[in-house]
Amino acid sequence: MADFKENRFFALFGRTDDAVPGVGGNYGFLAALEQGRAWRRNARRRALAGVPAVAIILVAVALAPIWLVGILVVAAGAYGMHEYVKLLESGFGHAPPYFPLVVSAAVIGLGGLIGAQEGMQAMFFLSALGMVFWVWFRDKNDAPRQLQNAGAALLGLMLVPWLINHLTLLLQLPDGRGSVNFLIMVLTLNDTAAYLVGSTMGKRPLMPSVSPHKTVEGSIGGLIGGLCGGLISWSWLGGGVLNLGVFELCVLGIVLAAVGQAGDLLESKLKRLTYAEESGTFLPGHGGILDRMDSYLLAGPLLYYFLQAFYL
Repeated sequence: MADFKENRFFALFGRTDDAVPGVGGNYGFLAALEQGRAWRRNARRRALAGVPAVAIILVAVALAPIWLVGILVVAAGAYGMHEYVKLLESGFGHAPPYFPLVVSAAVIGLGGLIGAQEGMQAMFFLSALGMVFWVWFRDKNDAPRQLQNAGAALLGLMLVPWLINHLTLLLQLPDGRGSVNFLIMVLTLNDTAAYLVGSTMGKRPLMPSVSPHKTVEGSIGGLIGGLCGGLISWSWLGGGVLNLGVFELCVLGIVLAAVGQAGDLLESKLKRLTYAEESGTFLPGHGGILDRMDSYLLAGPLLYYFLQAFYL
């Protein structure tokens, strides 16, 4: 009788220790159940780590001295370069020199903090030139490896500190605090809505070869989140960034959300190329600094140059 009950249970639910489902096993039920539990665990972990962090950042941008917020952005760029070098080392077994790249990332950020756009451009040029000379004349590898490391160093300087530190330039604009908080609101709601919609209703893969978990439905949800970010910013900031109207802010929110998703895919491609799941473990459930700031890589510069060109 006991064997009969056991076999009837396994016929309905399958054996949990079987690598391959047997005939009659309802593994889809168990898989869906475990997937739901894993989603709730991950959602709680992301919320516990992410919500306080975003709240602190919004308050800091609104109230803290600009130089202090700028220092935090510079530190994020330098730590992001640390993650970039570690990704290359773990993925390929070699990378450009660690210390000069991290120092260069900090120098580029400080150039933007002290000398605004012109200072950051000058420090980027000097850092890029210095890294090429460092790799070519101090690297003991053979010629092909030297060329690879020089190219990887230039890519890293552009991808991480150059793009991230546009947030510092954005802070220095008139109503810069409002502009940065608007961007944070839009991209946070974009990421949150894309995750919630994609993980619950996502069916069609967006770019499976780059990011297998992203879906078309999640991307659309993110765009709606960006629109909501524009609406919230319009009401919260008392008329919006630089007195933009509600329609302009909503359209800008959608555009920034789309560009933020492009930055996310750009960083995901970097992880695929280096065979990594996350860029680091800086925040539980959120990965590293690059995982958290990937949306800002392209959206920050876009907002800065858009405001420079049309509203200043």
